Amino acid sequence: LIGLELEPSDLASNIPAIVVGFLAVLGGRAMAIYGLLPIANRLIVDRIPRRWSHVMVWGGLRGSLSMVLILTIPVGFPGRTFLVTLVFGVVGTSLFLQGLTMKPLLRKLGMMASDDHSGYARARASALSLRAAIDEIESLQERGVISHDAKKLLEARYRSLLTSAEHEASERAGDSELDEQLAEGAQRLALVERSTLRKLARSGLLDAHAAADLEAGVIARMNEQLAQGLVDNE
Repeated sequence: LIGLELEPSDLASNIPAIVVGFLAVLGGRAMAIYGLLPIANRLIVDRIPRRWSHVMVWGGLRGSLSMVLILTIPVGFPGRTFLVTLVFGVVGTSLFLQGLTMKPLLRKLGMMASDDHSGYARARASALSLRAAIDEIESLQERGVISHDAKKLLEARYRSLLTSAEHEASERAGDSELDEQLAEGAQRLALVERSTLRKLARSGLLDAHAAADLEAGVIARMNEQLAQGLVDNE
C-alpha cells in the first residue's frame, strides 16, 4: 500500500513540512512526558528516574498505525496526497532517526550494560557463589558428611577458583571497581531496608502506612542516587 500511494518525488518536495511535522510530534511528546512525569512521581511509590524520561521522549517512534489511519481518508479528499506524504515522511524520519540513535542514547545515559560490565557481573556472581560454597564446606565437616582431609582438599580447590574469579572481576571492573562495589552494596542495603520494614509491618511493630512511607523513602533515595550517577556505572 505504501508503494502504491507514495510518490518519492513528493517526499523530496515536502521536506520542510516533514521536518516541521516531525518536530511538532516530538515536541508534543516531550511536553507531555516532561510535564506529567513530576506529577506521576508524586503519586507512585517506584519513582521514575529523570534520565528515563529522555528515553521515553526519544523512544516514541511513529509507526504503522499512523499510516493505516491516513490511508483511510477518501481518495477525493482535498489535500490527501500532501497528508499521505507528510505522514509517511514523519514516520520514516522517526523510524530511521530515532530508531537508529536509541542505542547510542542509552549508552550515553549509562542505561545499557557494556560487555565489560556484563563480564564483571558474571565474574562477581561466580565469586559470590564460590564464597557460599566455601562456607558450606565447614558445615559439611561439622555434620560428618565429609572428613577433615576431604575438607582440606575441597577448600583448597574452591579457594583457587575463588581467587581466579575475584581477579577476573577486578580486571573487568578496571578503574570503576569502586563504583561497581558501591552500586552493588547500595542495592543490597536498600533491599535489606525494605525487607526489614516489611517484616516490622507484618509483625505489627510498625504501622502499615508508616512502613509504606519509609519504604517509599528508601526507593526515592535509591532513584535519586541512580539519577545522579552516584551508584551506577556511569
